[in-house]
Amino acid sequence: MTFLYSWRQINRLPTPLIIALAFVISVVLVSYVAPVLANINPLAMSSDIRLKPPGHEYLLGTDMFGRDIFARVLYGGQTSLSIGLATAALASLVGAILGLVAGAGQLSDKILMRVMDGMMAIPGILLAIALATIFGGGLWTVIIALAIPEIPSVARLVRSLTLTLREQLFVEAARSYGAGPFRLLFKYILPNSLGPIAVQATYICGVAILSEAYLSFVGVGVPPENPSWGNIVAEGRSFALVAPYMMVYPSIVIGLVVLALNFIGDGLRDMLDPRFSLDK
Repeated sequence: MTFLYSWRQINRLPTPLIIALAFVISVVLVSYVAPVLANINPLAMSSDIRLKPPGHEYLLGTDMFGRDIFARVLYGGQTSLSIGLATAALASLVGAILGLVAGAGQLSDKILMRVMDGMMAIPGILLAIALATIFGGGLWTVIIALAIPEIPSVARLVRSLTLTLREQLFVEAARSYGAGPFRLLFKYILPNSLGPIAVQATYICGVAILSEAYLSFVGVGVPPENPSWGNIVAEGRSFALVAPYMMVYPSIVIGLVVLALNFIGDGLRDMLDPRFSLDK
């Protein structure tokens, strides 16, 4: 009976959300599992097969060094998805803590929100480019550079939720029973803020994947020896006229993954909206 009930609940989920979840899970599995099972090497070079068009032997063709683009797209998914997930996790964690602290008191609110306003005044991609340029290329450098511009949006979201939730009756009841500020924030307010934070995290994940491509395009992203969807596209720009497939295929993957993440975010938002009913 429990399985039947769970299956009915899944069937009531919005169709776009189910399709988007299935697609993202499939991409994650293909990116992390297929390269291991197929035992392919994205760095293997051969001058005899340079710029081979897509065909039976090379599904997505080869690049200027004779590397299999299909293999590089598979391995690139590991890097790009890791950047997106790590950026979303880091920005959500730091932003949630800052938002809770800001919503807990007037002084902390004034100080932290003015700092967040100053950060939001700088375009996120420009701030990410500046940070990546200063600290040099590298996976964690890119993750931190992309996460910092996204922290203010999460902090402001959690701060507004904290200001609303701390006036609710269940928080007042916990306060009357002697719960301290730390317990109120992390036991009662934070768990009730996880839904909106998860929705925001899906948006941040998609933005991070796109922004990594931007950074790679201007030469401050992940090093070329560590394939990602972004630097595969960046490498193909010099051969856009003779081998457009070098840019087209990874760009399609980026677009579809980001679109799916947006559908997931929209679906989660609708499910968590009290005015939305899964019985519709």
